[in-house]
Amino acid sequence: MKISLGDTDFIAAGKALIWPSKNAVVVADVHLGKSSYFQTHGMLIPEQTLRHDLDRILDHMSQYDAERLIVLGDLFHHERGLTSEFLETFAWWRHRYPFELVLIEGNHDRRITYPEEWGLVVEPEMDWEGLSFRHEWDDKAIKPQLVGHLHPALSIGRGADRVRVPCFWVRPQGIVLPAFTDLSGHYHVKLAPDESAVLVTPQGHIQIP
Repeated sequence: MKISLGDTDFIAAGKALIWPSKNAVVVADVHLGKSSYFQTHGMLIPEQTLRHDLDRILDHMSQYDAERLIVLGDLFHHERGLTSEFLETFAWWRHRYPFELVLIEGNHDRRITYPEEWGLVVEPEMDWEGLSFRHEWDDKAIKPQLVGHLHPALSIGRGADRVRVPCFWVRPQGIVLPAFTDLSGHYHVKLAPDESAVLVTPQGHIQIP
C-alpha cells in the first residue's frame, strides 16, 4: 500500500516503509535483544525472536533491492540483552549482510556502546531529501518527519472483541511508524480530522479512514 508524505511516496510492507526511489527501508523500534533481556528476568521468551526479526528485515531488503536500512531509534532494547549468543548472532548478520545501516539513536540505544565492526552509522537525527528522520515526534519540526518511539495502534471492535492493531499514524507533519518488533506495548491513537492511519494486519494493510 502506498503512503505519501508531501511529494514523497513510500510503500508500506509489513511494519516497514519502503522508499523505492532511494533503495531504502525505514523501520522503527526493533528492540533487538528484548527476548534475551526478558530471559535475564526469568521470563521464558523464545530466543528465535531475534532471528525472526533479523530475517524479516532481510526479506524487505532483498525484496526491494534496498541498499540502506534506516532505523528510527531503539534498534536495541537494553545492554543486559546483549548476551554472548546475541552478540555472536548479530555480528554474523552484519558480516553476512553489510548493507548501510543508519541508526537514529533512540532512548534505549543511548545506553549501549556499539562495537566498531558492526558498521553502524549512528546519528542523533538526520535530514535527507527534504525529510527529517527522528526518534521522537517534534511539534516544532520544519521539515516533514519520520519518527518512531510511540508504537502507535488503533483500537477496533467493541467490548470483549476490541483489539489494538499496530498502525502507521499519518499526520500532516509526518508519519509515526509502528514498532517493528512484536514484543511491544502500544500507544492508543485518536485520529484528528486531518489524520489517517494504515493498519498492519496479518491479512494486509487497511487504510483508516
